[in-house]
Amino acid sequence: MVSSRSIQQQTEGENTNQIVVNNETQSQSNALPATFADKMNEKNIAAAFATSLSISLFIAAFVDPCILSIYGVSDEGCSTSCIGFFSRSSRECAETGQLYAVYATLLICLALILECISFVLESAGFTHPLFLRLFKRYGILHFCAVMFIVIAAGLWYGYSEHLMLSLEKHPKARGSKVIIDFSRAYWYIVVAAVSALFGAALNVLRIYDDSMDEDQQRLIPEEMRHSYFIITRPPDNPQPPPYAMCE
Repeated sequence: MVSSRSIQQQTEGENTNQIVVNNETQSQSNALPATFADKMNEKNIAAAFATSLSISLFIAAFVDPCILSIYGVSDEGCSTSCIGFFSRSSRECAETGQLYAVYATLLICLALILECISFVLESAGFTHPLFLRLFKRYGILHFCAVMFIVIAAGLWYGYSEHLMLSLEKHPKARGSKVIIDFSRAYWYIVVAAVSALFGAALNVLRIYDDSMDEDQQRLIPEEMRHSYFIITRPPDNPQPPPYAMCE
């Protein structure tokens, strides 16, 4: 005759096995690759729009032929009234400081590349590898691009000072004043930096579902995270234990 205690132990063993199987199934489902819904959740369309605006401003700055406007200079000092990113006049009009313009242009090109990568990450919704997701969520590429823009803006200012010293020797008329002013392309890159910062803020301030789950897991003590502490949902129609029917 089977005792009621042995039947109860067998029932508890089956429940324990069910908990372990459920946990193993859950861990296997978590190990599966990201689904289409996960990628859609990882996308940030608002940040991608801000990044696309920044990219457009970078391209407009490169196409625009004038980042520095020159007034009151004779043709002997400088044959053109505008200096652009890739113009030869940036090397011909200034006696010194040409490397300032070269390094500034290279930094702007690097900032454009970083913004293009950020746009791909924000619009495609990559979940793997992990460092790409972290770069997107924390706006690291945006911040690096803004830093490059700030350095490039300072280099262009330094180049304008060298250019001023060179062109002051060649005024257009006696007593005329030489003026060098920042033109459209310069302000394009400044607005592009603001747009990149806005895109970074949209990434950093967004709350993701998995980050909320991680925060909830941190509130659970370490000893309570094992599989044998997980409580399964009881059945809708619980059956009485077998020993109760035997009695």
